[in-house]
Amino acid sequence: MPKWRALTVENLLNTVQKIILDDGRKNPFKNGRPGKKKWYASFLRRNPGLEPRFSQGVSKGRAIVLPTEDELLPTEEEFLVDTLSVASLE
Repeated sequence: MPKWRALTVENLLNTVQKIILDDGRKNPFKNGRPGKKKWYASFLRRNPGLEPRFSQGVSKGRAIVLPTEDELLPTEEEFLVDTLSVASLE
């Protein structure tokens, strides 16, 4: 199953409310907005392929894992040296 962008419960409820109000559908919800507890739990039961995820705090030690963008990109000098050396081999 493909992975999608994370969606918070509030964003999901806002989207459902917008769809209901835009389409003018009849619904049992107060202000056209589904409930956070009962409707959301039923929604997850009807869609077993979806998994709720919860964010976790990360310490500074674990957060600094990847190099910065500047460290990943070659400098102009490195780029030119690599380009010229490849061109001279051809």
